[in-house]
Amino acid sequence: MATTIVPFADANGVIHEFVSIRTDITERKNAELALRESEAKLQALFDTMTEGLALNEAIYGESGEMIDYRILAVNKAFYSLADYRGKLVVNRFASDLYGMSHDEIKAFWLSHRDKTESVTTEYTSPISKKVFLISTSPIIHGRFVTSFLDITERTEIKQKLKDSEAFLRNMANSLPVLVAYWLPDYTCKFANKAYGEWLGRPVDELLGKHARQIIGDEAFEARVHIYETVLRSGETRTNTAAMRTADGKNRQIMTSFLPDVQAGQIVGMFAVTSDITEIKAQSEQIRELARAVMTLSEKERAEISGEMHDSIGQSLVLLKLDLQKKLNALPAELQLDVREFLRPVDETLKVVRGISQRLSPIFLKNLGLVAAIEHMVDKVTEQSGVVVETDLAAIENVFPENWDIDLYRIVQEALTNAIKHSGATRIRLSAIATSAMVIMEIADNGRGMAEKCPEKPGLGLLLMQHRASAFGGAVRFENLNPGLAVQVEIPTAKNR
Repeated sequence: MATTIVPFADANGVIHEFVSIRTDITERKNAELALRESEAKLQALFDTMTEGLALNEAIYGESGEMIDYRILAVNKAFYSLADYRGKLVVNRFASDLYGMSHDEIKAFWLSHRDKTESVTTEYTSPISKKVFLISTSPIIHGRFVTSFLDITERTEIKQKLKDSEAFLRNMANSLPVLVAYWLPDYTCKFANKAYGEWLGRPVDELLGKHARQIIGDEAFEARVHIYETVLRSGETRTNTAAMRTADGKNRQIMTSFLPDVQAGQIVGMFAVTSDITEIKAQSEQIRELARAVMTLSEKERAEISGEMHDSIGQSLVLLKLDLQKKLNALPAELQLDVREFLRPVDETLKVVRGISQRLSPIFLKNLGLVAAIEHMVDKVTEQSGVVVETDLAAIENVFPENWDIDLYRIVQEALTNAIKHSGATRIRLSAIATSAMVIMEIADNGRGMAEKCPEKPGLGLLLMQHRASAFGGAVRFENLNPGLAVQVEIPTAKNR
């Protein structure tokens, strides 16, 4: 309670009586206590904050514009961050403490006086060379707060990152290949100088544009499935295609798409594109040369085979007939002993025919690819005892006739390897056809291929690959459990 006593005096100033007034001030006292506690908490918070804080009072000039301000209070962090340890700060003017002119202070506030939120600026201390992020609150009742946050380290990191980006950009611009970076929504975030020159457009014009707007609808639709695979699975993909340059020329390109993975998340992908027009032309020349060499080799094989069949083979047949005629003229008791002389002739004739067939399979020319392969399979089974299953209906009359000998030789080499080197007891020869290609597979149950492929593949494997590449195909090897699958991929006519 609060008691107020009001005395009453007479004309001579003598107090004869007084009035006592008692007032309940419990609520006021509680409010004052709460206010002091709140002020104490605010002061504690003020002093323990890691940001430097200063409470300021605006100073106005004759025109009513703010020209300076006085620092009324600062927290402990202010001294350490702002490098004013041991110096008098409170009650000093900003123009004196910070070295700011009245015109600078006036210009700042004129440009921000209508702001209803804090204004953030960066400031580099001339004393410590530290960089601070300064936040200035709006003026309320002539007072405002400034906060100081040391961002020196952050600024240095940003500068290093900026320098690194500039280095990488310069390096990318110096590369002869096309480099682009695509975000998950297929917009371009970066493109190097070569990319812009290829398209005949300024690089800045490409940034932020959708891939469809840059490479065109047709090219985008042809590649979008690759984009989706890379961005979804994080796997690298390579694609070859035709792309038109700014001057209207069609060039062959090869693009590698590499995912950009950060903190376990795929945030975009790099696309590195090389012009392989000349390389592809050279490869085509090499392929044609290899094709010519193999054609010449097969021609020579056929000639040798023909010579063996027509010359050696015929001579052996005539020899056999002559011996048989002379044998028949001998007495019966001598014919049995002399007949043994005919056996080597028969064996030699059989060998010559086998060599002739292997040099140039007559069944291939007379009956076609499938029949020739099945005849070869029958001979393999007869000679080795290995069970060979065939399902070749998919390649019946599919390929040009001049491809038959190469496909035949590939199958022949695969079967020979399986029998001689894998220890297989069963082989399956099959073929499937898709809209893009025909796949022939020779699969066995043998030992398979070593995990690490030899640096120098054998001549047989090289010849298989060269023969397949001659018509735009490829030979692939896949270990089974157990065994090995040799897959021959041959593109269909529209995909060659």
